Amino acid sequence: MKNGDQPINYCMMQQVGDTSFRANRFNDPKEYNRPMIGLTKREYFAAMAMNSIHDEVSHLTISYISKQLGIEEDEYKYDIHYDQFFAIRCKERANSLLKELED
Repeated sequence: MKNGDQPINYCMMQQVGDTSFRANRFNDPKEYNRPMIGLTKREYFAAMAMNSIHDEVSHLTISYISKQLGIEEDEYKYDIHYDQFFAIRCKERANSLLKELED
Protein backbone atom coordinates (compact mmCIF):
# COMPACT_ATOMS: atom_id res chain seq x y z
CA MET A 1 0.00 0.00 0.00
CA LYS A 2 1.33 3.42 -0.96
CA ASN A 3 2.10 5.97 1.73
CA GLY A 4 -0.76 8.22 0.60
CA ASP A 5 -3.24 5.37 0.96
CA GLN A 6 -2.16 4.66 4.54
CA PRO A 7 -4.49 5.95 7.25
CA ILE A 8 -3.55 8.93 9.35
CA ASN A 9 -4.33 6.96 12.45
CA TYR A 10 -5.88 3.54 12.86
CA CYS A 11 -8.57 3.33 15.49
CA MET A 12 -10.34 0.39 17.04
CA MET A 13 -14.12 0.42 17.08
CA GLN A 14 -16.41 -1.82 19.10
CA GLN A 15 -19.21 -3.49 17.14
CA VAL A 16 -22.46 -2.96 19.05
CA GLY A 17 -24.97 -4.31 16.55
CA ASP A 18 -25.09 -5.66 13.04
CA THR A 19 -23.91 -2.39 11.52
CA SER A 20 -23.32 -0.06 14.47
CA PHE A 21 -19.97 0.83 16.01
CA ARG A 22 -18.69 3.03 18.82
CA ALA A 23 -15.22 3.95 20.00
CA ASN A 24 -13.42 1.06 21.67
CA ARG A 25 -13.08 1.17 25.46
CA PHE A 26 -10.24 -0.31 27.48
CA ASN A 27 -12.19 -3.28 28.85
CA ASP A 28 -14.30 -4.15 25.77
CA PRO A 29 -14.31 -7.81 24.68
CA LYS A 30 -11.65 -8.11 21.98
CA GLU A 31 -13.71 -10.39 19.69
CA TYR A 32 -16.01 -7.46 18.85
CA ASN A 33 -13.24 -5.00 18.07
CA ARG A 34 -12.86 -3.95 14.44
CA PRO A 35 -10.05 -1.78 13.06
CA MET A 36 -11.32 1.25 11.17
CA ILE A 37 -9.11 3.12 8.77
CA GLY A 38 -10.75 6.54 8.57
CA LEU A 39 -9.09 9.26 6.50
CA THR A 40 -6.12 8.40 4.37
CA LYS A 41 -3.05 10.63 4.42
CA ARG A 42 -3.92 11.82 0.90
CA GLU A 43 -7.42 12.86 2.00
CA TYR A 44 -6.09 14.56 5.11
CA PHE A 45 -3.36 16.48 3.26
CA ALA A 46 -5.86 17.53 0.57
CA ALA A 47 -8.17 18.90 3.27
CA MET A 48 -5.29 20.79 4.88
CA ALA A 49 -4.31 22.21 1.50
CA MET A 50 -7.86 23.45 1.01
CA ASN A 51 -7.40 25.83 3.91
CA SER A 52 -4.51 27.67 2.30
CA ILE A 53 -5.40 27.28 -1.37
CA HIS A 54 -8.81 28.92 -1.04
CA ASP A 55 -7.22 32.30 -0.37
CA GLU A 56 -4.73 31.68 -3.16
CA VAL A 57 -7.29 30.93 -5.89
CA SER A 58 -10.19 33.15 -4.85
CA HIS A 59 -8.75 36.15 -6.71
CA LEU A 60 -8.03 34.32 -9.99
CA THR A 61 -9.85 35.45 -13.10
CA ILE A 62 -12.42 33.50 -15.07
CA SER A 63 -10.03 33.68 -18.00
CA TYR A 64 -7.23 31.97 -16.05
CA ILE A 65 -9.43 29.25 -14.55
CA SER A 66 -11.07 28.52 -17.91
CA LYS A 67 -7.69 28.23 -19.59
CA GLN A 68 -6.41 25.85 -16.87
CA LEU A 69 -9.51 23.65 -17.24
CA GLY A 70 -9.36 23.70 -21.03
CA ILE A 71 -12.73 25.36 -21.56
CA GLU A 72 -13.84 28.53 -23.29
CA GLU A 73 -14.59 31.57 -21.10
CA ASP A 74 -18.23 31.66 -22.26
CA GLU A 75 -18.64 28.04 -21.05
CA TYR A 76 -17.47 28.94 -17.53
CA LYS A 77 -20.00 28.34 -14.75
CA TYR A 78 -18.85 29.45 -11.32
CA ASP A 79 -20.71 26.80 -9.32
CA ILE A 80 -19.14 24.00 -11.39
CA HIS A 81 -15.78 25.14 -12.69
CA TYR A 82 -14.46 27.09 -9.71
CA ASP A 83 -15.02 24.06 -7.46
CA GLN A 84 -13.47 21.76 -10.04
CA PHE A 85 -10.39 23.96 -10.35
CA PHE A 86 -10.14 24.30 -6.57
CA ALA A 87 -10.37 20.50 -6.06
CA ILE A 88 -7.71 19.84 -8.70
CA ARG A 89 -5.31 22.28 -7.04
CA CYS A 90 -5.85 20.69 -3.61
CA LYS A 91 -5.27 17.20 -4.97
CA GLU A 92 -2.10 18.33 -6.74
CA ARG A 93 -0.74 19.82 -3.51
CA ALA A 94 -1.55 16.68 -1.51
CA ASN A 95 0.11 14.45 -4.11
CA SER A 96 3.20 16.69 -4.23
CA LEU A 97 3.57 16.50 -0.46
CA LEU A 98 3.19 12.71 -0.44
CA LYS A 99 5.77 12.37 -3.22
CA GLU A 100 8.25 14.44 -1.22
CA LEU A 101 7.63 12.35 1.87
CA GLU A 102 8.24 9.11 -0.06
CA ASP A 103 11.59 10.26 -1.50
